Amino acid sequence: MRAQLAPVAKQTQYLVQLVQRGRIPLGLLAAVRGRPYAQALIERACGPLVALTTDPARFEREVAAARAALRQTIVVETSALVISTLLPNRWPTLYGTFADIVAPRDALHDIQASAAELRRDPDSHGYVGFDPDAGTLVRHQPSEHQTAMFIQQITEVEAAARHLKIVDTPDRTIFADSLDYGDRDVWISPLELAAQTGRPLWSDDVVVRELAMEPGVTTFSTLALLQVLIEDSLIPDTLRTDVATFARSYIVDLTLTPDELLEIARDEDWQLGAAATHIGRAAFWDHYENALADCLPIFDNVHLHAPKLLAAWLTAACIGSSNHIEDTTFHHAFAAVTDTIADHLRVDPTTRDVLHDAAAATADALQCQSGEGVAENAADGDGGDGEAGG
Repeated sequence: MRAQLAPVAKQTQYLVQLVQRGRIPLGLLAAVRGRPYAQALIERACGPLVALTTDPARFEREVAAARAALRQTIVVETSALVISTLLPNRWPTLYGTFADIVAPRDALHDIQASAAELRRDPDSHGYVGFDPDAGTLVRHQPSEHQTAMFIQQITEVEAAARHLKIVDTPDRTIFADSLDYGDRDVWISPLELAAQTGRPLWSDDVVVRELAMEPGVTTFSTLALLQVLIEDSLIPDTLRTDVATFARSYIVDLTLTPDELLEIARDEDWQLGAAATHIGRAAFWDHYENALADCLPIFDNVHLHAPKLLAAWLTAACIGSSNHIEDTTFHHAFAAVTDTIADHLRVDPTTRDVLHDAAAATADALQCQSGEGVAENAADGDGGDGEAGG
């Protein structure tokens, strides 16, 4: 099995990193891996779902697109079904704001295939992968709680899909590409349908929305739609609650207030969860001094309630800030962050050394990743997925 998985593991790792950075859509990676797209979304196959743009001007265009789409017929992409149904009992209201919501037939088939996969025997959900950094085989197995959450969410998505107008899957003419994965390219079909019909596209994949704009498709996210409905007094103002719900569900890149971030971390008992994921995102560190100030109350509590996780939280902060630092200065910059946090916490010399070791190890790992320079055309061709079902 090692001989089968190891050669493609590095390629898969690179593609995952591109998805996490908002460079390629999750749907493409799902197609490469030969997995249902809705399942990949629900299982967070690449970690957090990159749903929001960090460009204020682009978000305002999405708000304008959402407002123009009200009471019109629109096309929906599966990521919007997955994310909008995270809000309890909200789908009927969202659905009712449009004249009709259209989806291509292959998207419905993908949802059905995802439901079948997620409802299988829980013991069959695991898979074996190869960790190219550690050089070892790794078994991945969702917990009973995760499995129950996956089933609950696909049930919500299925219920929402029953309200859709299903149409034939369009031939690819506008988004034609040499990378053809056949019936696994379900993430492209809504793009093609929207482009061919001139209808707005509702999607919660930031890359899909960017691709849609190239042929002139107007497109918007769930958050943009919620803002419009609230501004136009069509629904109660629950925006901050909705943002917190998304953040707890590993949707990025949201803007959280310091109090919201602290509350999420507290509710997670200072473990590495959604709050640490938020801190580990580059967008959080767009304004370095503000980001650091927002982090410090969390580090205070981690130091007090979960001191063994202090180095892991520091690693998240280093990774998040790394996109704003030249790779040749990682060690220096991370050491400065470490000293700032250590001074604030007034840690003992031993703890300070442990934190510096963690920061240095993170710098080494990030420099190794940037230095390897895996070719960006690694996605060309179906080279497998570096994992095997169990």
